[in-house]
Amino acid sequence: KEEREKVSVEKAALDSVHQRAAAEKETEAAIKFMQAQELSKKDEEFAKKEDLLAKERAQKNEAMAELALLRAQLAQTKRDHESLAQHAKEQIQQEQATKKEEELAAATRAVARPEDATTERDRLLSEFEDRRKDLEAQQKQEQDRQERLLQELLEIKRKKREAKLALQGKKECEAAAP
Repeated sequence: KEEREKVSVEKAALDSVHQRAAAEKETEAAIKFMQAQELSKKDEEFAKKEDLLAKERAQKNEAMAELALLRAQLAQTKRDHESLAQHAKEQIQQEQATKKEEELAAATRAVARPEDATTERDRLLSEFEDRRKDLEAQQKQEQDRQERLLQELLEIKRKKREAKLALQGKKECEAAAP
């Protein structure tokens, strides 16, 4: 009987040790599980931050490309304007040379017929002045057109950039909300 009690006590002690060991194993497993979950959450946060950084870099690169394009377009517009101005200047000089030749021819004829020289000269001056005014008006119209086109382009780019920023802000708000 004593031996049975002794065996029973030892068995109870052994069961208690086994229960404690099982409880410790469960606690360790629970701790490892929670650590794994925390590590997974940190990995997700890190991935989100990397994605956000990549998007910001892409937007910055896109903005820089747009800026370079606008600069190139502005430079081209300036070159076009300078070319047009140079062309108009050359036309005016050519017309002035032609006018001088015509005046010389008219003066030569005037020596022969003085009464026709004055009217011919006045007519040539009037024609030259009309042509000069036409060229200046054409040059002004072309310059206005180019400036208007550039302004329209800049406005379109500004609206596009504002729309992207608004969309980005909306996405960031949605991302921050959950």
